[in-house]
Amino acid sequence: MDILKPIIIKDELTKKDNIQNEINISNCEEEDICNTEFNNCIENNIQSYKTEFSKCIFKNCRILNSEFTKNSFTDIIFENCDISNTDFSESYLVRITFINCKLVGSNFSNTSLYNIVIKDSNFNYSNLSMATMKRTMFDNTNLVSSSIQETTLKEVKFKECNLSLSNLFKTNLNGIDFTTSNIDGIVTGVKDLKGAII
Repeated sequence: MDILKPIIIKDELTKKDNIQNEINISNCEEEDICNTEFNNCIENNIQSYKTEFSKCIFKNCRILNSEFTKNSFTDIIFENCDISNTDFSESYLVRITFINCKLVGSNFSNTSLYNIVIKDSNFNYSNLSMATMKRTMFDNTNLVSSSIQETTLKEVKFKECNLSLSNLFKTNLNGIDFTTSNIDGIVTGVKDLKGAII
């Protein structure tokens, strides 16, 4: 499976230290947040609605209990970030990499995810229900007690992941390889498991 990586030219990045300020400026000027590196930001309760982020890096950031509803994220790297209990519902994510990130309890319901790599991360208790995932790789990632219910999976791979106690009810798992992952206690239907590699 070929997953397209984020296209970011690091020499063109402008460093910023406050995400909410950039969102406020973007909304006032009706411009995207583009070519920006956010480093060591510690912010809670960020409010962002229909904001477009492109070609950005979030590194060592702590963004808790925030809302990024109906946002667009294109060509983004999140590295060593804690984005727990954050709402990304109804958003569009393309060419995104999460490395060593914590997204415990985050909400990705009704979100479109294309060309996504999630590596060495913690997605426990996250909600991916009714999302559409295409060319997405979960690598050494915890998804314990997560909801992946009624989700569309196309070219999705789970490598050395822990999905124990997760809810995959009404998600077609045909062709999904779980041989290197823990799926103890998952909730799913017999029909949904047809064609899964266990």
